[in-house]
Amino acid sequence: MILKKQIKTHDAFFKNLFAKREEAKHFLEKTIPPEFLKKLDMVSLRLDTTNYVSNELNKFFADVVYDCDYFTNEKKEKIKISLVFEHKSYVENFIHLQLLKYLISIWDLQIKQAKDKKLKMKTFHLRPVILIFFIMVKQIGRKKILKNISNLWTKI
Repeated sequence: MILKKQIKTHDAFFKNLFAKREEAKHFLEKTIPPEFLKKLDMVSLRLDTTNYVSNELNKFFADVVYDCDYFTNEKKEKIKISLVFEHKSYVENFIHLQLLKYLISIWDLQIKQAKDKKLKMKTFHLRPVILIFFIMVKQIGRKKILKNISNLWTKI
């Protein structure tokens, strides 16, 4: 019971901090590489209150998502910036699959909303997602995470 309460406290802190637009903006400006940051219209940064964390992933993740305009060579496009907090104290072997499920839940909702609006699916494009992932592990766990991720696929 104490662990659940601790997780909810961490989730609440994470969500309350990054749901504040100015805090999120400041963090993103310090985190995103400058060459990419200059393509983002940070004035357009808007909190997306949709819950993208599925019931399956809810016990592991909390998220705060923003919509933002992104300048490409041709035009301005919408992207999502997702801050995901993992509240496990151990390193998951297949965390990349959990993150992929999370991304798919965002894109599935985009497809559903496009169909509901009767948009032409041939011309519809999924929004890119910048995913920034926070994990609660000790410093020694950081190297283990990188090692685990690099060993996930068979070398060809």
